Amino acid sequence: MPLLGRIGAMFTDPRTWTTLFYMVLMLPLGIVYFILTAVLLAVALGLLGLPVLMLFGHDWLQGLYVDHTILLDWGSGPHVPGWAEVLAMFLFGAGLLFATLHLVRGIGRLHGAMAKHLLVRGTTRGAS
Repeated sequence: MPLLGRIGAMFTDPRTWTTLFYMVLMLPLGIVYFILTAVLLAVALGLLGLPVLMLFGHDWLQGLYVDHTILLDWGSGPHVPGWAEVLAMFLFGAGLLFATLHLVRGIGRLHGAMAKHLLVRGTTRGAS
């Protein structure tokens, strides 16, 4: 097959265009995947670590500690949380951690299905 024929076949092949679309799509999707995962994991791990902060208060967290006590503001003014509130936040953090891990797993499956649809020969429209 001559060179111009191969180049023409490459431009008329739908996989060429779906592969290019996949590559362009990877940047915004990768940013969204990373931000979503990093933020959810940070919040979940922060909530899981709150009981430890209650036990061993330090002054190195200037925005969280005032006079060796944790102050939280849930919209009703800053207050010192009790152990019941800390336990509720810990349980919410544990649930959020498991939900985040399942979300990441689901994103991986959806991304794999999208990659298979865009990159594998028999799954694109118009391909024979």
